[in-house]
Amino acid sequence: MRLRTVDPPLPDSLLDALDELGIRTDADFVFAGTPMELYKRLPLGTVSLAQLTAYVGQVVQYSAASGMRADNILRQAAGRGRESRQDECLSGVPELDRLTRGFGGPGVLEISGDRGSGKTALALQVVMRHLSLNPSSGAMWIDTTGDFSVDRVMPVLKILDSHPGAETAAERLQISLAFDIGSIQEILDNFASELETATAGQASRTRLLVIDNMTPIFRPLLSVVSSQGHAMMTSFMRQLRTLARTHALSVLVLNGTSAAPPHNAQSAFKSTVRKPALGPTFTFQTDATLWLAMAPPELTGAAKENGDVHVAEVFRSRTTASRSWCTFRVRGGVLSSAS
Repeated sequence: MRLRTVDPPLPDSLLDALDELGIRTDADFVFAGTPMELYKRLPLGTVSLAQLTAYVGQVVQYSAASGMRADNILRQAAGRGRESRQDECLSGVPELDRLTRGFGGPGVLEISGDRGSGKTALALQVVMRHLSLNPSSGAMWIDTTGDFSVDRVMPVLKILDSHPGAETAAERLQISLAFDIGSIQEILDNFASELETATAGQASRTRLLVIDNMTPIFRPLLSVVSSQGHAMMTSFMRQLRTLARTHALSVLVLNGTSAAPPHNAQSAFKSTVRKPALGPTFTFQTDATLWLAMAPPELTGAAKENGDVHVAEVFRSRTTASRSWCTFRVRGGVLSSAS
């Protein structure tokens, strides 16, 4: 946090003097040494030692997290648990829902796979099913490629037409376009403000956020000779996780792939020669990584007219077993059981 954003503000004369010393953030200021050591480095007459000591305490108090009693934390967690059970997010495919234990609850889930693996279809089915079952819920979909089409929504809604919120589900899905880190950051900031307002004064609010897809946003920023792109990606993902946990939000982030010769050791199948894009820095910023791919020939089974058989694997998870997998079918943009 920059010192010039502290409220109430520090004197401009002190801020300018600190800036000359390269002290611009709360961490720089608090860990610059003892107040006496810092006082000796400042120009004579900038502030008194007593004032400087008080300003250090002010910055520490402003930047520190507020304390919470354990019983209040437990009560809030129980409330989020009841809310999560009431508004759970499922795909409607039993095998997939058992594999992931559902797609709801506060957290960030990465869904990765090649083009045509079913990433968007899965995310869309989870979102529309949730909106159809919960007439007071909303969802945000951030499209980073411009490929989102309302034509993909209609087949999913047809299988959900008996649900209480099916008629208004599409109206409660908000679509935003973002083609670079600046625009997606602006959308996320506005979204966070809307969530704050909804949490404070409304019974209904947005419970699902989908980003389709992360790869074109961050891949151009990553470099082997500079850490700046990785730092930007890490900061963004931390913001996503904080948003998810603060507002009991389910966040689905879709990701592309990169080569993994001779095969991906995380996969249960030797035929998997790709891995999630954006490297391990991105992988460990999420709560789980779900990998989707076309199923190998030995798993395809029934006739082609029933839909293409895909496989879903949990590569890594904080809540479910890793290296577990299941199959499912995709036909006309709709997911169903493979059995």
